[in-house]
Amino acid sequence: MQNIKNSLTFKNLLKLKKKGILHPSNCSARAYFDIFDSLGASSLCSDSLFMANAHLWGGWIPLKKYLSPSSSKLFNKKPILALAATEPKTGSDFFGMNTLAKKSRNGWILNGEKTLVTNGTICDHFLVFAKTKHSRDPRELSCFLLDANVSGIKKAEVKKRIGLERTSLANIQFKNVFVPNANIIGDYSLGGEIFQYAMTWERSLIFSYVPSLLEKLSNQILKLAKKRKRTNKAISEHPLFIKKRERIHTIAEDIRELISISATKLDNKENAFFSAIKTKVQVSQKYEEASRLLLQLDGKNSFLHESPFEENFYNSIASSLYSGPNDLLQMVLDEISI
Repeated sequence: MQNIKNSLTFKNLLKLKKKGILHPSNCSARAYFDIFDSLGASSLCSDSLFMANAHLWGGWIPLKKYLSPSSSKLFNKKPILALAATEPKTGSDFFGMNTLAKKSRNGWILNGEKTLVTNGTICDHFLVFAKTKHSRDPRELSCFLLDANVSGIKKAEVKKRIGLERTSLANIQFKNVFVPNANIIGDYSLGGEIFQYAMTWERSLIFSYVPSLLEKLSNQILKLAKKRKRTNKAISEHPLFIKKRERIHTIAEDIRELISISATKLDNKENAFFSAIKTKVQVSQKYEEASRLLLQLDGKNSFLHESPFEENFYNSIASSLYSGPNDLLQMVLDEISI
């Protein structure tokens, strides 16, 4: 696997940073949805847009809400951020995590391991969630801001994965890492609340680039199909081809509507937690459906590796797993509907 810091993906992320997109002082969810919806049709690769969204909703937005104003120097530095919550042995069981922060003089000593951390190998700071006691009590969960380059941190790129091949995705180990008291985000007992806040934004908006990406890929397929013939006419003229492309564009519009609803709730400061879960589940399902159709329309070429339609298909499969696995989130939705 290529070194992510030497890759086009990382360079694209830095382009977004240079344009000021990654560090808004005040963020309108609707405005940012529109920004990334347009970026999905650009030449930027989708992995860099995914990394940008993970930084914004998992990192920057919760920092702006919960970190004290005395940390303005950090905001001025405009760091790349990574949210470190998932663990190898507990998966999506957030309250079952094993990473522990023990109180020490002037701070905390952090020990534990996180996995599948987006931006983990390229970030400047982590938002690390850890227990302050071996308990499932939400009040014993804290969120720490941690410099990614301090002593005691070991990073390793996740090499075997389905989808997001060009994304920085890492396993992170913390061994006796000192965290100053000033680096607790919010109160030491607010870890669960901060995580929920971050996930509400992330689940609402992490797919913002997908509608225009699907339309861009659909248009690429059309250009290819015009050059291919079946029964003396271009494949692009066959009813089945036309029907599938129409379905892809309908899905793109459906995704826009779902994200728009969640974005509006965020901007209106409504309780968007369950709406965000619904958006994440439904959008990822629609994303996979459209990506499968694109693969079918590309025909035999998608059987070969490195087709953009193959890459997009695997990325869409991954979408049902990150930000909370769909099955687990659907259980939450089912419980509230009973």
